[in-house]
Amino acid sequence: MDDLEIEVKFYCPNPQKTRNLILEAGALSEGRFFEKNTLYDRGDELFHRLSVLRLRQDKKITLTYKEPVPGSDPAFKIVKELEVEVNDFDRMEQILCSLGFQPVRKYEKWRETFTLGQTKLLLDDMPCGAFLELEGRRGPIKDLAARLGQDWNDRIVLNYMQIFEILRKGEGIESRDFVFETFEGLTINMEKYIDQFKADKVE
Repeated sequence: MDDLEIEVKFYCPNPQKTRNLILEAGALSEGRFFEKNTLYDRGDELFHRLSVLRLRQDKKITLTYKEPVPGSDPAFKIVKELEVEVNDFDRMEQILCSLGFQPVRKYEKWRETFTLGQTKLLLDDMPCGAFLELEGRRGPIKDLAARLGQDWNDRIVLNYMQIFEILRKGEGIESRDFVFETFEGLTINMEKYIDQFKADKVE
């Protein structure tokens, strides 16, 4: 059970209002940090298994592997997650490449992490807008979403690269990297895509 990541997302058109509600709920901030993430694959091996191998750098460097959990509750994003901290991003990338993995995608965000009991609240400033992730156990997640004024029917169980793929196709974006540079000069009406993000739209 400790290796399971259980979460949902919500799109936040007003992130400052969401942040205020988080603090009013009694959550404590652990700080805001910039993240750079690189995804690795051998051909499309992991992609076809819906699995992820990721190297992330923020205030520390972590290597993460995620894979879907068969038969899990579709109301939540539930994956098996294995993570280890490393001390050298470039050296770890060299090891991955030596094993046949290659960098295939990059994504960036500013993330402020909050904790409330055993639930993590992650307020993410993505290149296309802000999202709130609630991560922990299913009951507390659903209760906290209501306390924060989030409509449960608006929850998102896609990962960020799946969200980016919807935007990329809809806006004709050529870059495969979900980074701030990709969105420079673009004005995107996010409301046009919200229904495609929602959990009840995921096949």
